[in-house]
Amino acid sequence: KGVPLRRRSGVPFERRLTALASGKSVDTSALTTLGSDIWDMTKDIYGTATAQSQNIRNRLLDATDSATRYAENIYAQNSTGVVEAVDTQTQLIAEQLKQQQIGNSLTQQLLVAIERGQNISALWNGSAVNGKQAGTV
Repeated sequence: KGVPLRRRSGVPFERRLTALASGKSVDTSALTTLGSDIWDMTKDIYGTATAQSQNIRNRLLDATDSATRYAENIYAQNSTGVVEAVDTQTQLIAEQLKQQQIGNSLTQQLLVAIERGQNISALWNGSAVNGKQAGTV
């Protein structure tokens, strides 16, 4: 079978491919450098138009595709969380604006009543003794 394709780190190319295929992350810089070194050696040994060189080229392209799919999956997972967070935040802001509008409306009604000189009274549904609400500590 020959010597495994390795980079200075000593990690075989096949192990990196296995890691990518299983959805694990790899050092993309090291993988890119390793792929470039492998392709350079392949061209020196086999040329570019032989079956051997095309086989190695296809393996390198498959590795690149695996790395791309891995990155896309990570992005998709993170994007989903971000979208959900933005949706929740938007709903909270909408509720806050609704409550603000209610408060503004009540404030406007109070201002109109004050301008007309009307009495403003609050409805009390409790009891108080010596200035304290009954039933409280």
